[in-house]
Amino acid sequence: MSKDSTTENIVGALIVGSIAAVVCAGVWGIIAAVIGYVFGWLAIGVGSIVGVAIKVSGNSNSQFSGVIAAILALLGVVLGNFFCIATALSTVSIEVFGTKYGFLQSLGVMIQEPQLAIAVF
Repeated sequence: MSKDSTTENIVGALIVGSIAAVVCAGVWGIIAAVIGYVFGWLAIGVGSIVGVAIKVSGNSNSQFSGVIAAILALLGVVLGNFFCIATALSTVSIEVFGTKYGFLQSLGVMIQEPQLAIAVF
C-alpha cells in the first residue's frame, strides 16, 4: 500500500507550527526590546506565519489544522508578550530590585513572582 502525497501530516504540522510560534515569539521579543514598543499588528504576522507553516508542513486544508494553527498562533502571541515583559523587567530591574537582571533571570523572576512582572509592565 503506497502513501498518497495528499495525506495529512498532523504530527509534522504540530511540530513545525510549534517551532514557528516560538521563533515568532522570540522575534517579537527582540523587536520590542530594540524599539521599546510593542506593536499589536505583530500578532497578525505570528498568526500568518504559523498558519502557513502548518498548512505547508501538514499538507492540509482541514478545520482541524486550522484549529491547531489558531491555538499555536495564540500561544506564540502570549509567549511573545511574555518575552516583551521579561525584556522590560530586565531593563528596569536595577531600579526595582536594586540589582541588574539579565533576560533569563527576568524570566525566572516572572515565573516565581508574576505580580512583580505585572506591576512593572
